[in-house]
Amino acid sequence: MVALIPQADGSFDISAAALAEQAFAYRDDGTTHPIHPRLIELVYRAARHFRSPYVHVVSGYRNGRPTSRHAQGRALDFVLPGVTDRRLASYLRPQGFVGVGVYPTSGFVHLDVRGRSYFWSDASGPSQSNRERQIMRTLGPRFDRIARALGVTPTPNVSTEPEQEEETEETIQVDEGETTIEPVDAGGSVDAGVDAGGIREGD
Repeated sequence: MVALIPQADGSFDISAAALAEQAFAYRDDGTTHPIHPRLIELVYRAARHFRSPYVHVVSGYRNGRPTSRHAQGRALDFVLPGVTDRRLASYLRPQGFVGVGVYPTSGFVHLDVRGRSYFWSDASGPSQSNRERQIMRTLGPRFDRIARALGVTPTPNVSTEPEQEEETEETIQVDEGETTIEPVDAGGSVDAGVDAGGIREGD
């Protein structure tokens, strides 16, 4: 059982970050990687915004190609129960400096943190070649300008990442047994823990 409890400002301290690293472990072999703090915060805020009972994590860290943000601990594929992918993506895009991909066939939303926003849709299914197409091209720069004015800092590229920001992520196969995160309403008691590698979190 793992409890992730945000601080008063909604951020997560070092101990919570370490727990997130364990909970977002690569499902194939259990390897872990530090998870970017802003990614954790954005997912938590989305869950709170939609009052979701939990977050279904399809894929967190993946030990793959070094240019993949999944391999950098900067990306997450997830689902909020009772929230359509379209609504979830619409909430995430204005956060600024994010990559948001919608996978309607596989049924999840990809979220990553980056230096410049990029949005896409990919109708490919499990084990199929990517069919990614960019969407809402003009909205990314607009959302980034607004986010910067509000004090949001872009997440710079890592050295292994190419200059081109518009890099999406490979499709993965969705199966059973993924991580879940359960937020607790503000001011509520903390009753949280991990179940089968998942996170439940309270504040």
